[in-house]
Amino acid sequence: MHDASRRIVEAGIILLLLLSPLPFGSVKYWAVFVIGACCACLALLTLLVPPREPDRAKQPSEGADHRVIPPLLKASLAAFAVLMLVQIIPLPSFLVAALSEKRAMIHGLTAPGESAADWLAVSVFPYATAVEIWKFAAYVLAGWLTYRVVTSRAGARRIAIALVFSAVFQAGYGLFEFASGRQHILGYQKIHYIDCATGTFINRNHFAGFLELAFPILWALVTFYWSRASSEKSDNTGSREKSILLLFFGALMVTGLIASASRGGIFALAATFLAFQVIRPTLKGNRANAGLAAVFCLLVLLFSLWLGTDGMRTRIGAVGEDLAAAGNRLGAWKVTGRMISDFPILGSGLGTYRHAFPVYRPTAMPLNFAHAHNDYLELASDAGLVGAALLLGFLAGFLIVCIRRFSKRRSLFARRMALGGMTAIAAILVHSVYDFNLHIPANALTFSIVMGWTLACASRRMG
Repeated sequence: MHDASRRIVEAGIILLLLLSPLPFGSVKYWAVFVIGACCACLALLTLLVPPREPDRAKQPSEGADHRVIPPLLKASLAAFAVLMLVQIIPLPSFLVAALSEKRAMIHGLTAPGESAADWLAVSVFPYATAVEIWKFAAYVLAGWLTYRVVTSRAGARRIAIALVFSAVFQAGYGLFEFASGRQHILGYQKIHYIDCATGTFINRNHFAGFLELAFPILWALVTFYWSRASSEKSDNTGSREKSILLLFFGALMVTGLIASASRGGIFALAATFLAFQVIRPTLKGNRANAGLAAVFCLLVLLFSLWLGTDGMRTRIGAVGEDLAAAGNRLGAWKVTGRMISDFPILGSGLGTYRHAFPVYRPTAMPLNFAHAHNDYLELASDAGLVGAALLLGFLAGFLIVCIRRFSKRRSLFARRMALGGMTAIAAILVHSVYDFNLHIPANALTFSIVMGWTLACASRRMG
């Protein structure tokens, strides 16, 4: 039964990877509810019928500290969860005013007609914060479940292939709609971003963000199979063919990203791909893999020339103009800075940026922003400097743990997969400086799954 529960949970994670991007990146409330309910059910199954730990998975990797995460990081994550709950609990109004003098004013604007209350929640819109708590719980459970079920090389490979397949579908579908001129999303006529590829996402940048999460893991598989092919044994065949097939899929994926004309996405992927290639010489098969990278870049160039790169070149040339124009990112970042200064300790409430922003929007800015187009600034605005420090400290500590465990591994498979996972995490964190990918449920869920998968690859002995 224990093995059956493991298979069920693994199948659930794979289905989430495949299906969550389809309904516009799962941005609708019903999709968020389904994701949370699925993660809760899988977690309940894991607690009631714990999957059996293989003997090799119970052993720490070579020299590694085999705790899931150190206690300090657990405390940081738990403290952030407590902060979110505090944001929606009504507190005496004088205490809320001490935390932020602007809170009462925001209450009057977001709840017109209501008199001043003796008790107020820190969040300017508690319902939105409650939804964010639901999402956050789902993401944490998804990462934890992934770590629990990835106890073997085959299990790690199945989840990696599921993510790659989902991203290849997104890239292929997006390229087809873009090249054909149809520009639909699963039967719905696109209204926005009709000049680029977006897959089943509405926004080009979120499509690019999903591909960023998958490509480094695909490249880790490519380099692993290619290296293994050079020392192929009689009972291990097909590695070179797998590597070539994945190489073609990777070129398709990167071409899709280029067709999205997402400047932040292309920069993040290029920077992290370069980092992968710089770090990889500590592994085996360097010369062959360098040639593989050259062939890959040539494939991407040929695909891009066939498709056309006018849109991308136009977008890159307009970076300065876009930043300076009223109603674009730089203006939103300045407004967000004012919001942070008014809600410095506990923030205005997770998920409330769109509700607080109109109070601060200058008259010269033509648009209300639903997000800050910078996940770090929005986190500081919504959760305060305390919440931002807790969550960013957890992420930094998590990466340090993975790097330390990765550096002690001797298994080529484990090292390549862990490096690919860390590169994927870094890619989305770099892109988050310029966008809000981690506020898109499909991308945030995939990010959490990749985190759990990476930790398992870096920590566990796998057969």
